[in-house]
Amino acid sequence: MEPNSTTTLQVTISGDPAPPPPTVILMRLRPLDNSGPGWHRPEPPPLTVRLLAVTRLPKLLVMPKQLIVRICALDLPANDILRIRKRLRVMNTGSGPLQAFAITECPWFIRVAQEQCDAKCLDPGPGSTVLNLDLLARSSTEIAIEVTIVTEEMWPKPQEDYERRRCITNELRFFDDQNIFLMSLPLQLVVEYPQISVEPRKIDFGYVMDGDRRNTFFTVMQTSFSATMEVVVECLGKDYQTWPPNLTLAPRCRERVYVQYIARYQVSPVEGLVKIRAFGSPGSWCAVAVQLRAQTSLDRATHLPVHDHTDDSHLLFD
Repeated sequence: MEPNSTTTLQVTISGDPAPPPPTVILMRLRPLDNSGPGWHRPEPPPLTVRLLAVTRLPKLLVMPKQLIVRICALDLPANDILRIRKRLRVMNTGSGPLQAFAITECPWFIRVAQEQCDAKCLDPGPGSTVLNLDLLARSSTEIAIEVTIVTEEMWPKPQEDYERRRCITNELRFFDDQNIFLMSLPLQLVVEYPQISVEPRKIDFGYVMDGDRRNTFFTVMQTSFSATMEVVVECLGKDYQTWPPNLTLAPRCRERVYVQYIARYQVSPVEGLVKIRAFGSPGSWCAVAVQLRAQTSLDRATHLPVHDHTDDSHLLFD
């Protein structure tokens, strides 16, 4: 080597699949000019370079650890399909390249960002249940998981008893290029079905003198912990009146609906019905009814004051 110069030595490993054992390269330094008149430089100690073969392994990491989509059935569009997307970060934290694929099942689909879009918008085409991944060491990519909700399949039938909560579970599974399982990510779709409850379910005014009025109320509550519900109140029965015509029910709160009966003499009992239903299309399945009954009489003993001795001003209709 010339003075003030450097050189490079290349070390290669044979094609043997077995990892080579650790070894040492010993370099002996022999100066060309090591002696002269009146001087001598001894040979410097040798240099050693240790060689150790380290296997480069990929390592898959997905964030977050689970995916939960929560929705209220009241928010589903009538006669339509709702698609909800959540983004995931897929990372290769290892020292080697990773070739793998992700797979899931309906109603879940996998989408990726368009390469030609700087904003990383999702491909407008249909999603897939299988996605191939090719990640370099210490690199990552972003994918989107889309769940497709068909309203017609998700809504209960009219007058059908239904549970307050429905949970649909699935998995996003990852396999390497040898089809060896790497990890799985839980996928959960939680649909809340609010129910309207009333108390009491039946109101019997008893005997009411012809021309008199009876006023009372019942309470309305909805079971949702998160959704605020608009409710429509419908009164069926010509001798009955209700107020108010609609309500806004906050989560786990109670509201009153007032009922007035005006007696018009007839022999048979006077029956009516108050329907309380969610506003719009969900009202076909999210509804409840209060039965009303009264019997008119000509007996003066059945006469009572109008307000029924209550201090609630809403019991006095305009």
